[in-house]
Amino acid sequence: AQDVSAKASSLLDASFRPAAHIAARAGEEAVFYVQPSDADGVPVDVGDAEWLDALVAPAVLSLTVSPAVGAMFAEGLFRVAVVARVATHNTLTLLGGGKALGGRKAQYHLAVAPGASFAPAALFTPLPEGLATSGKRAFMQGKSFDAQGNAQVFVADSTPDAYSATLTLMEDGNVTADAPGALEASMVNAEVFNSGDGTYAVTFVPLVAGEYALNVRLGGPGGEVV
Repeated sequence: AQDVSAKASSLLDASFRPAAHIAARAGEEAVFYVQPSDADGVPVDVGDAEWLDALVAPAVLSLTVSPAVGAMFAEGLFRVAVVARVATHNTLTLLGGGKALGGRKAQYHLAVAPGASFAPAALFTPLPEGLATSGKRAFMQGKSFDAQGNAQVFVADSTPDAYSATLTLMEDGNVTADAPGALEASMVNAEVFNSGDGTYAVTFVPLVAGEYALNVRLGGPGGEVV
């Protein structure tokens, strides 16, 4: 493959468009492609799966390089699949035949966003006993994480990631579904307060004195219990 030019070769996104940035979600596979080309930009089949080498930060769980096989793929195209565990920006170093893809000044980035909120990893801090007072607003905090441990900041249009919190008055130590005093807590993501760390502010106003049970779910009232 003497006619292959690493400098002229290019990175393509999942839609086969030239790209410098690849977007991914933590714990999920992201796919991009590399097209080996000659100095004139004509696709070349190098015939060697080891021609391409991709290096990334340790935050990546796995990275595999393989020939893209199928009628829809251009000649010599490589498929690169990566799974990252940390929500951060990674610099991708791509080498074709030991030389920097796109030239020495080319910069490729893997931008990893948090994965979907993971109910078992959520942390909601109980109120210390006696802190809430009937008729007054009470406050507690919660933190949301994905399955990889990344803080998951709720976005208003991501309905499946919404949490709901219900407080139900307990009678003789038992939760009674029709007991008076059941109320929905106000769940506000603290992104509003520029924390950006997945923290939720939970507020409620108990109108009836007594002991309450707090039920928090991911995905609304019918969702998974936290």
